[in-house]
Amino acid sequence: MFWTENTYMLRLSQFVNSRNDLEPSGCDTADHKCYLHAILGCDFLFSENYNLAEHQLKEATTMIAATSSPYRLLCKIITYSTWLLLKQKKLNQMKDILYHGFNFMLRFKEHDVRIHDSIGYLYFDLSRYFIATGKPRKALRMAYKSLEHFESFEKGGGQSLEKQALAWSLIARLSLNCGEFFERIHKKPIDSSKARLYIEMLERNLDNLPIVQKVVYYMVKSDFFYRQGNITGALKNAQISVDISQKNILREELLKSSIRLFYLKKDGKI
Repeated sequence: MFWTENTYMLRLSQFVNSRNDLEPSGCDTADHKCYLHAILGCDFLFSENYNLAEHQLKEATTMIAATSSPYRLLCKIITYSTWLLLKQKKLNQMKDILYHGFNFMLRFKEHDVRIHDSIGYLYFDLSRYFIATGKPRKALRMAYKSLEHFESFEKGGGQSLEKQALAWSLIARLSLNCGEFFERIHKKPIDSSKARLYIEMLERNLDNLPIVQKVVYYMVKSDFFYRQGNITGALKNAQISVDISQKNILREELLKSSIRLFYLKKDGKI
């Protein structure tokens, strides 16, 4: 059987979701094993088991050199590692890893269009770094750069709907400028018209997006309605976001959605 990257990701995701076997018999190559550890690291990040996430990511890192596509795996591990460092509030280390990643990836940009999705993820993560450091306009510029590279990857024949949707939602959130935890609602929106555009793009593709991105869509829609003064619409979408997050045990999304719902129920004023 010819194993593509998507095949690896699908099969290993099934192993992770079942949680029955951390060393499945099917993982008999360096690629299999490296993907397994990387996905387990991501899975532990979602469940906020940061020590286990760090262990799995370190295991994956030691295997990169022996795989058939080291630069693509490196980018995945950079993405998961910077997410871990973001959660651990180790922002200087996060920034260092991102810039090392850029220095490595940009060397291949002109020679392999497939690298564009990896660079897109790096810009996405850099945007999250600027969000964490309180620089939403810089974060927004990086979100646009992320989208640019995901679109370039698609033009080169790659599948990138989910990746573009990540950038769309990030651009919309930053354009509305409500903050990750609704902490910036006293600030003015950066660009409500752009937010509307990307919300509409998310809406048109909603049925084809993963659960996490659907939750983010409803949060962004809630922020949009709040900025329009439509508290009823904002409440409705915040509640949908809370309900889906609870059902699927998405802790970070549940926290962000619940904060929105709490303040909106107070009549939309903080």
